[in-house]
Amino acid sequence: MIRILSMIAAALVALPGYAAAQDRTRSADVYRQVMDNERVRVFQANFKPGDKLASRNYPTHLMVMLTDGTLVFTPAGRTGYEVSFKAGETMWFPPLTRATENDSDKDVRVLVVEFKDVAAPPRSAKTRAKGKGKARGPARPAKPKSAAPKAAAPKGAGKK
Repeated sequence: MIRILSMIAAALVALPGYAAAQDRTRSADVYRQVMDNERVRVFQANFKPGDKLASRNYPTHLMVMLTDGTLVFTPAGRTGYEVSFKAGETMWFPPLTRATENDSDKDVRVLVVEFKDVAAPPRSAKTRAKGKGKARGPARPAKPKSAAPKAAAPKGAGKK
């Protein structure tokens, strides 16, 4: 009897952990970082049916669709909208905050390329003093080609 009660107690303790493992709402379960350097951060996102990601701040980023599918994007403070896409399509996004959800019955795989804002390296005073590396103004427009020279009029033409 004690054995049975202890097995039931263990099952009750394990069930919430099992249910939490099945609920893939954490970005660590969906996103896998592929690359990170001083200019970009690349993730592969694998959304299983029903996966939801909480609202997150994204920098300027590009999404490359690896599979056909549909995702629901919900920008902060706005109503969500559904986006359907084909494998190979790309979408460009400015910096924004949004939640993402796969409410379809298919797995959706996406490559997310986040662009880091990298400032240009500062120029030294010596370089500025020499005048090198200065920003140039807009390109000057080419001079219009003059019309073909007129043939010389015969002597005395046009005189009266």
